[in-house]
Amino acid sequence: MSDNPIARIVHLSDLHFGEQLVNREEWWHRVCAPTPVQGRYTHDYQAVRALERILHEITEQATTSDLPLLLVHTGDLTASGKQLEFQTGQSFLSRLGTVHQVPGNHDKWDFAAGKPPVHYQAHFLSLESTPSCEGRVIFFRIDTNRHTQPFWDATGAVEPSSLAAICSELARHPDAIRIVLMHHPLSVAPAHDNKQLRLDNRETIAQTLADAGADLVLTGHVHVSQYEPQPYPPLHFIAGSATQMGGPKSFLVIDVYPTGFDVQQYSIGPDNHFRSI
Repeated sequence: MSDNPIARIVHLSDLHFGEQLVNREEWWHRVCAPTPVQGRYTHDYQAVRALERILHEITEQATTSDLPLLLVHTGDLTASGKQLEFQTGQSFLSRLGTVHQVPGNHDKWDFAAGKPPVHYQAHFLSLESTPSCEGRVIFFRIDTNRHTQPFWDATGAVEPSSLAAICSELARHPDAIRIVLMHHPLSVAPAHDNKQLRLDNRETIAQTLADAGADLVLTGHVHVSQYEPQPYPPLHFIAGSATQMGGPKSFLVIDVYPTGFDVQQYSIGPDNHFRSI
């Protein structure tokens, strides 16, 4: 693109912080790391350190270029929605600055009879109520998780009233760059499109958001980055998990232009360093 970018977005998702990793590096390496079952539901300690290093580099580059750096996390900050997991995850994110975020299905595992615990309410205070403005960029948040969702159910849904409210807000900002944050993707490449992870009525939701003026939708959930053109609008990017155990680790960096977006994927290598690919 010929124009200069007006902002840069770091898009993270599915960090899955587990409460057992707080200041316990030795215990982690001895007990957790070799255990496949633990690895499926918590984060890779070494990948977190690598993520910290590359985010520091990206922040320095943006500062040198006088480019606003916007941070996004699209759900599953925690492994199982426990209070200490939220504290651990928020401690990590807060070192990066203001983070625009939505919950994921794992963040709701600690609900009792559908009632969110106090620590969940505190973390996701005023979700969906007010768009977040960052210069010309405005973030709109949608909770795609079911109100009462057992841990084995990873599908998603959007309440019609919530969708209508977001679309009304989108229409109120026609001159802004409008970015919607959700956990469940609107479309997934066939190789990763598991029906047990799908969002109900996703094509209809996508078309409704496109008609309301959404310029970009950012999601996560499937732990694999995706930014190729989708079969239907709006433009939609998925951030992988940068810290999952036993799988590919990646996240996205998105340059925002007045006329569009340029995206790069950062993936971790065998030397435990993230690089743009």
